[in-house]
Amino acid sequence: SIIDKDSEQDLREAIKFLNKNGGTIYIDTPVININLDSKLELMGEFSGGIIGKKQSNNEYPRIDFKKVRDKFDGKSISQAMISITGSNKFLKYLIIENSASYGIYIAGNKTTLDHIITRYNNFPGVYLYKAKDTTLNYCYSYRNFGKYSNGKLGTGFASDLGSSSNIIFKYCFAWDNSN
Repeated sequence: SIIDKDSEQDLREAIKFLNKNGGTIYIDTPVININLDSKLELMGEFSGGIIGKKQSNNEYPRIDFKKVRDKFDGKSISQAMISITGSNKFLKYLIIENSASYGIYIAGNKTTLDHIITRYNNFPGVYLYKAKDTTLNYCYSYRNFGKYSNGKLGTGFASDLGSSSNIIFKYCFAWDNSN
């Protein structure tokens, strides 16, 4: 499916379809603003993912969690993030920003991130937990700041040591993070 306007509802419906059938979601709009404090979760065993199409301003689409982050009080853990818990999933050419939680949480198998930017998130831009056979190519994670942890949790890339295996980083960079 193709999402060509700022519609969180269209994105959530496309993800539900992808989880049940596999396939590819193309995002062809400058931004999709997220309003609900719930995960955008790619799960299941069918191959599939999300690809952003370069916009007329030469930027890739942004999935922006700012509206959720601005309402967040820090007394609980926000669920507004990209969560990959299934197998054979991918994200390409996207900017994930302003989450009150992780930018991208990966707990699946055979996940690939290509040309992804995570920035301005409260926890790590990319967090790997029990992830297996995961590859990150040309990913950039910057200015993530652990606002509710006195800066401790704002990293570019993080992995729960001992739980993830066969993680490959190719040409990935992190800078200006609080931890």
